[in-house]
Formats: sequence, C-alpha cells, structure tokens
Amino acid sequence: MLQCRSWEVAHLLKPIMLGIITSFLTVACTGKTANNLTHQQNQSATHPSESPTECKTIQHDLGQTEICGQPQKVVVLGANMLELMLSLEMQPIGYADLFALPYREFDQPGQQIPYLGERVTNQPSNVGTLVKPSLEAIAKLKPDLILGSIRGNQDKYALLSQIAPTLLLTYAPDNGWQHNLRVIANVLERSEQTQKVITAHDQRLA
Repeated sequence: MLQCRSWEVAHLLKPIMLGIITSFLTVACTGKTANNLTHQQNQSATHPSESPTECKTIQHDLGQTEICGQPQKVVVLGANMLELMLSLEMQPIGYADLFALPYREFDQPGQQIPYLGERVTNQPSNVGTLVKPSLEAIAKLKPDLILGSIRGNQDKYALLSQIAPTLLLTYAPDNGWQHNLRVIANVLERSEQTQKVITAHDQRLA
C-alpha cells in the first residue's frame, strides 16, 4: 500500500511539476524576446537607416546633368570657372589653365597659377589646358564633378561625362557670369552665398 501511495503521489506531482517547468520556460522565453526587441530598438535608435542620396538634374548649355549629393572633389577647366568656384569658398582638386603650365602638381599655387593662385589654398593637380585637358589625369583624381567652359571642350563633353558628371557653361564677361555663378552654387549647394558674391562685386565697381 505504501508503494502504491508513493506511486500515486508521484503520478499526481508530474502534472504540477510539468506546469511549473512550462511556466518557467514561458517566462524565460518571453523575457528573452522582450530583451531582443529592446536591443533591436536601441540599435535602430543608435544607428538610424541612412536616407537615400538626393539627386537633382541641372540644366546647362549642353543639355542636362544628374548630380547626386554635394560634390566635394571638383576638377575645374579654365580660370573663369575657377574664379566662380573660389568665390563660393570651394577648392578644386584639379585645374586646367588656359596655358600649358610646367607643373604636375600646383604645390605652390600662389606662384604657379596665374591671377588666382593666391586664393587657392590646397594643392590641386595640373590636368592639362583649357582646350586640351588630360582625360587620364582627370580620371585618376576620381572627381565628383567636372566644371568648365564650353570653349574648346564641346567635342569632349561625352568623354568627360564618362569620368564624372560634367557641366560646361558659356563664358560671358558681362552679366552672364551671374547666371553661371547661380548654376554652380546650386550644384555645390551653396546658393545662400550667391547674393553675397554678387553684392560684393557690385560694391567694388561702385
């Protein structure tokens, strides 16, 4: 009888123990799931998903060019475009002057680049001349943007565009430079500086 009672007690305790174990596992799994969700939420807050790069289409004298993001590495062909870019407080990584200059790198731009060298604060590469830029030298720089005058480069537009988004603008010595300035400022996301540059120019002439 004692053995039978012991067996009966054990038999009765099995469902109770099973229920306790099941409850413990449920609580443990629920806690783990909650912790995982909290961890994922913390990661999402710490590392938010990056927004896609904004692209815009720029109209210019040879058509239109799509530019994504803000260009940081710009190659400039010609002194006129260089002056506009410098006025917006941007520095080129490569430059092609009107004349062939005997320097591979403009490591002393104040002495090497005519007229505008003192305003160049970095050391851009020499990428040829305005009418004969070196496509190989430009490609090695991996620019985000190529900026230049149509003069001498209209037939090279397709080749330049294969290297990087390219804007070729018509140089106009009168008020046309203001239009070019606005186009360049829009591309470089510095439109807020446009009027300051124009006002400063007008004050110098007054």
